[in-house]
Amino acid sequence: MPTTNQIKTQDLLDAIHIKYEQATDTPLLTDDDGKIRMSLLNEGINHWETEEDTRWKELIVLNAQGSTIAAGKVVYDLSTFDDFREMASRVRLLRADGSYAYASVVTPETFQQYMNGNGQVISKLGGLVVCISGNGALGYQMHLGWVPSVSDGTIGAIPYFDYYKWANRLVTVNDVPEMSNPYYLIDYVTGELFVNDDVNLYSKFSSDAEGKLDDMQTNNEAQPPYASSAVEDQNYTFAMG
Repeated sequence: MPTTNQIKTQDLLDAIHIKYEQATDTPLLTDDDGKIRMSLLNEGINHWETEEDTRWKELIVLNAQGSTIAAGKVVYDLSTFDDFREMASRVRLLRADGSYAYASVVTPETFQQYMNGNGQVISKLGGLVVCISGNGALGYQMHLGWVPSVSDGTIGAIPYFDYYKWANRLVTVNDVPEMSNPYYLIDYVTGELFVNDDVNLYSKFSSDAEGKLDDMQTNNEAQPPYASSAVEDQNYTFAMG
């Protein structure tokens, strides 16, 4: 459920106009200036979501449910998740008897060990694994590194997993950015507007934006107060760095 303390796109556009023009007559989205600023807002969102070595907590989707595992079927479509970017967890397989099996996510290179020369899955090699293939244009698929059978109890299992999504783009004045500090976008866009007009102001706002981005990264990596540093599941506990 959305929070009540939201910074909407209109708030961002108003603040940008004040900083850039020292005026309150914010351009409409139908105006060229409005379209340019909306484009720059979404450019800033892309810069944020693709920040190197950062997996934003705001962009993780928990407990997504995939298609039920069927006998002999080893490839499953993930097109339902149209914002999918990459996996964020192992795949949790809820068996018909209520127990769980866990499949690790491996790279395509590692996944080759589970296939024969014809590209057919041949064995578990001692454990359950999956591999993700595809891209944003063609869609994504989940490949099982085993052939579901009665003996392994995975037929009829429901897969659950967490994944990182792409950030939502701003389209209307009522849209709300997902980042923890949307004021970053105000500085980012204002800096870009000054890029050809005033190098000093461009540098100032760009630096302010990078500072806010750095702060968001620090907060993203911090443990919540009183949080445990261990993650437990039904099989084992492991420490987080």
